[in-house]
Amino acid sequence: MRAVPEELLQDASSLVVVYGESAKPAVRRDKRTREVAQWSAVRLGEPAQRFDAIVKTEVEMPNERFLDELGWTEESLAGARPYSEVLEDWREFLRPGDVAIAWNKGTLRMAQAHGLLVDGIMLKAVYGSVSKRTFGTLDDVVAFEQLIAPEISELSGRARTRIGNAMAVTTFLRSWAMRKLAK
Repeated sequence: MRAVPEELLQDASSLVVVYGESAKPAVRRDKRTREVAQWSAVRLGEPAQRFDAIVKTEVEMPNERFLDELGWTEESLAGARPYSEVLEDWREFLRPGDVAIAWNKGTLRMAQAHGLLVDGIMLKAVYGSVSKRTFGTLDDVVAFEQLIAPEISELSGRARTRIGNAMAVTTFLRSWAMRKLAK
């Protein structure tokens, strides 16, 4: 049971699954820090609440192929908002006692570096401790465990899939831990 953090078992309405996209300078020699280009979240519980914002970055968004990879359109970019506004709205979305859950360390590091989060649970590490098996990506875990991710049409781009998959793994781990506690 030590594999699953206690915070993951608290009331679902205080669990917030987060995902972020970053933008980096197109030229490798440019040493500017990666900027937050999108920040998305879903608060678990009923009813689930969503947060989704595409951010106006100083770094120019690269080519069309990259935008396709993110699942963004020109329309998505047109709705981008200044980071200061996104941060203010994000802080209003968060509630005292919320626990942020991200699939990987990269998302948590980016969020910490930009003042979005102080800390959070890295789902990949929790799943690794519970499963004790070698695995690859979040998509691999969802497929291996035969999980069904919720469809979250309100989120932009690939955040829909990534957060849906992370929610499915979160629910799986919560159920696993609760079954262990019941024994």
